[in-house]
Amino acid sequence: HGVASAAEAEKDGLFHSAQTGIIIWTALKELGHPQPITETNTDNSTAANFTNSTLHQKRSKSWGMRYHWLRDRITQKHFKIY
Repeated sequence: HGVASAAEAEKDGLFHSAQTGIIIWTALKELGHPQPITETNTDNSTAANFTNSTLHQKRSKSWGMRYHWLRDRITQKHFKIY
Protein backbone atom coordinates (compact mmCIF):
# COMPACT_ATOMS: atom_id res chain seq x y z
CA HIS A 1 0.00 0.00 0.00
CA GLY A 2 1.12 3.55 -0.63
CA VAL A 3 1.82 6.07 2.10
CA ALA A 4 0.21 9.46 2.42
CA SER A 5 3.13 11.34 3.98
CA ALA A 6 6.81 11.24 4.84
CA ALA A 7 5.85 10.77 8.49
CA GLU A 8 3.80 7.69 7.62
CA ALA A 9 6.69 6.27 5.60
CA GLU A 10 9.06 6.89 8.51
CA LYS A 11 6.60 5.25 10.91
CA ASP A 12 6.51 2.20 8.63
CA GLY A 13 10.32 2.08 8.71
CA LEU A 14 10.29 2.29 12.51
CA PHE A 15 7.73 -0.52 12.61
CA HIS A 16 9.76 -2.87 10.42
CA SER A 17 12.98 -2.16 12.33
CA ALA A 18 11.24 -2.67 15.66
CA GLN A 19 9.67 -5.94 14.53
CA THR A 20 13.11 -7.30 13.68
CA GLY A 21 14.57 -5.89 16.89
CA ILE A 22 11.89 -7.40 19.13
CA ILE A 23 12.77 -10.90 17.89
CA ILE A 24 16.40 -10.40 18.89
CA TRP A 25 15.42 -8.60 22.13
CA THR A 26 13.12 -11.47 23.16
CA ALA A 27 15.62 -14.21 22.23
CA LEU A 28 18.38 -12.58 24.30
CA LYS A 29 16.01 -12.13 27.25
CA GLU A 30 14.96 -15.78 27.11
CA LEU A 31 18.63 -16.83 27.01
CA GLY A 32 19.17 -14.99 30.29
CA HIS A 33 20.50 -11.73 28.90
CA PRO A 34 17.87 -9.09 29.74
CA GLN A 35 18.07 -6.08 27.48
CA PRO A 36 17.65 -2.38 28.27
CA ILE A 37 15.29 -0.20 26.29
CA THR A 38 16.42 -0.09 22.67
CA GLU A 39 16.79 3.53 21.58
CA THR A 40 15.72 4.16 18.00
CA ASN A 41 16.43 7.41 16.17
CA THR A 42 14.21 8.91 13.48
CA ASP A 43 14.79 12.06 11.47
CA ASN A 44 11.06 12.73 11.22
CA SER A 45 9.74 14.64 14.23
CA THR A 46 6.10 13.97 13.33
CA ALA A 47 6.65 10.19 13.37
CA ALA A 48 8.59 10.45 16.65
CA ASN A 49 5.91 12.64 18.26
CA PHE A 50 3.09 10.32 17.17
CA THR A 51 4.78 7.21 18.51
CA ASN A 52 5.66 8.95 21.78
CA SER A 53 2.09 10.29 22.16
CA THR A 54 3.24 13.91 22.23
CA LEU A 55 1.23 14.56 19.07
CA HIS A 56 -2.33 13.31 19.00
CA GLN A 57 -4.06 11.77 16.03
CA LYS A 58 -6.80 13.65 14.22
CA ARG A 59 -6.81 12.62 10.60
CA SER A 60 -4.36 9.77 10.73
CA LYS A 61 -6.57 6.69 10.71
CA SER A 62 -4.39 5.19 7.99
CA TRP A 63 -1.59 4.72 10.56
CA GLY A 64 -3.58 1.86 12.11
CA MET A 65 -2.04 -1.37 13.35
CA ARG A 66 1.61 -0.44 12.93
CA TYR A 67 1.20 2.72 15.00
CA HIS A 68 -0.54 0.81 17.81
CA TRP A 69 2.06 -1.98 17.73
CA LEU A 70 4.85 0.59 18.13
CA ARG A 71 2.96 2.36 20.94
CA ASP A 72 2.52 -0.95 22.78
CA ARG A 73 6.23 -1.74 22.53
CA ILE A 74 7.16 1.74 23.79
CA THR A 75 4.73 1.33 26.71
CA GLN A 76 6.30 -2.06 27.49
CA LYS A 77 9.70 -0.30 27.59
CA HIS A 78 11.16 -2.29 24.69
CA PHE A 79 11.90 0.80 22.61
CA LYS A 80 12.46 4.52 22.98
CA ILE A 81 11.91 6.60 19.84
CA TYR A 82 13.67 9.94 19.57
